Amino acid sequence: LFQELYNEANHVKREMEEGDTIAMVVRAMNVVDGYNYGGSWSDHWFECPNGHPYFIGECGGAMEVGRCIQCGAQVGGSHHQLLGSNRSAGGNIAAHMI
Repeated sequence: LFQELYNEANHVKREMEEGDTIAMVVRAMNVVDGYNYGGSWSDHWFECPNGHPYFIGECGGAMEVGRCIQCGAQVGGSHHQLLGSNRSAGGNIAAHMI
């Protein structure tokens, strides 16, 4: 089971590095329940300490700490406060992906 999960994680990582997966995710997010989460104007996009993009749903405020799926760095935050090592992507992620 471990080897199977490891292989799947590596497959997903390769797809993410090629950029196609993020573009597909952004396109799919463009309209969710009448709210355009993936628009280029969105301030819900952030970057980990190594510059990898991630998205925070709902209000866009960080409420928990997780790990970057690309490098494992800590992402997110708590009580609507972003970790000091993370930064806003300035709403530009979706604009560059579509």
